[in-house]
Order: sequence, then structure tokens, then C-alpha cells
Amino acid sequence: MRRGWMHFIVILSFVVNVAWAVEDRFLARLSADMYLPNYNSSYYNAQGYSVSAHLIEGVPVMLLSYDTMTIVAIRGSYSLENWHTNAQNQTAPFGAIANAQVHAGYLHIAQAILPHLPKHHRLIITGHSLGGGVGLLLGALAYQRGQAVEVASFGMQAVGNSAFVEGMKRLEHRRYVHILDPVPTWESRNIEVIQHLLSGVDTEQMGALGMALQTLQSMPASFVHHGTARYLGRIDPPQQDILPYAWMLPAYYHLAQNYANVLQ
Repeated sequence: MRRGWMHFIVILSFVVNVAWAVEDRFLARLSADMYLPNYNSSYYNAQGYSVSAHLIEGVPVMLLSYDTMTIVAIRGSYSLENWHTNAQNQTAPFGAIANAQVHAGYLHIAQAILPHLPKHHRLIITGHSLGGGVGLLLGALAYQRGQAVEVASFGMQAVGNSAFVEGMKRLEHRRYVHILDPVPTWESRNIEVIQHLLSGVDTEQMGALGMALQTLQSMPASFVHHGTARYLGRIDPPQQDILPYAWMLPAYYHLAQNYANVLQ
């Protein structure tokens, strides 16, 4: 009888893991679609979701609702204009967690998004790059008000210190990282390498990577990553004629579409 229960648990665990993998493929695609015109919203309508799009503090946000569940997708901005005001290098305390400090600009955006979310729904929050950082803080805010919430991020940077991470250790966060993406693997000692690659390059041309690196260069050294890291490494390198400049390679590995492609 005991062996039968063990087999049942193993099978159940396999089914749950497969379900998460399918869901995260969907979330990776959704995070990538947030960069498209109209966020490919017609596709998600056709999947049976009630879709609403918002521009909150200059940041595009899309809500997909079905029954008592809402998926929240936050775009990682590729426009310096959108993020200049709110992505400054300042920290702010987080809730009642002792000594917790987080990125003040991202927290400001997350606090502005929170009132748009249904209070009694299960929340699944996702985003790529800067959108993932805001998404984590939004998830933490929703978790603090008692909601069932989980976060799946793609290529995000650290947005809080160890006290924040410890205080939010029960918040489920699946953090996808490509091993060659400089944003989630950022360390302060790499700044000279990055500065050399970016020498003479307009970061506005680099999209989400340029905005993220600009913010990363002034991130507090005390910030550490939250969540369970899931490392990816199967993105094929681009052909040289496609990416003729050295600075394009880290931008290529940071693309939301590449994260989505790996997980399909």
C-alpha cells in the first residue's frame, strides 16, 4: 500500500511539474508579446481570456482574467523616456519587513499598478527585464495583502536587499536566467567589460538591454536575487552577418523573444 502511495506521489509531482512548464512557456510568450503593437491581445482574447490593457506611470500593463485568476504582464521598457523619472538609483523601505530596502522607482510603479488588480483573484505576475523587477515587487505587495500570488520573471535584475529576500522567501518566484544574459548575471566587477562594449553606443538603440544596463550600473551592491533560478543555455548564437557589432551580442541574449523560444 505504501509503495502505491509513493507511485501516486511521484506521478502527481511529474504532472505538476509538466503543468508549470507549460504555463511558463505561455508566460514567456506573453512577456515577449508585450513588446509587440497591441501586445498581441487578440491572440489572448481568442484563448478565452478577458483582456484589458493599461498604461500606468508610462509602463504598459496587460491583465488576462479567467474565472478567479488574473495574469498580469508588465513590459520591460525599451524607451528611456518611460523609465527616466522612475528608474533612478534610490532605495525605499518595503512594508513592515525590518531593514528591507528595494528599488524606489520600481516600487513606485508597482504601487501604482496594485489598485488595478482584483483583490480576490489568484494572481500570476510576469515580465521581462525591468518588467520582471516591477513584477516581483508587485507580487510582494499583493502577497502582503493576503492574495495567492506567484511570479515568473525572465532576464530580470535584483531589486532588493537580503532582508527583503528573506522577508519574502515564501513568495513563489520562478526566475529564468540565460547564462549569457548580462542583466540577471550582473556583478559590479563586470562594469569595465560592459563599458568597453558600450563605448560609443547609444543605449537608446539597445532597447531593453540598454535601459537595464543603465540602471544596473548604479544599483546598490547590497541587492541580491529573489526566487528560484532556472538557468537556460540553449539559445543558438546569432550569425555574424546578423549581429555585426560586439555590443549586439549581449543584447541578443537578453531578448524576451529568445527566452520565449527556449521554453517553447
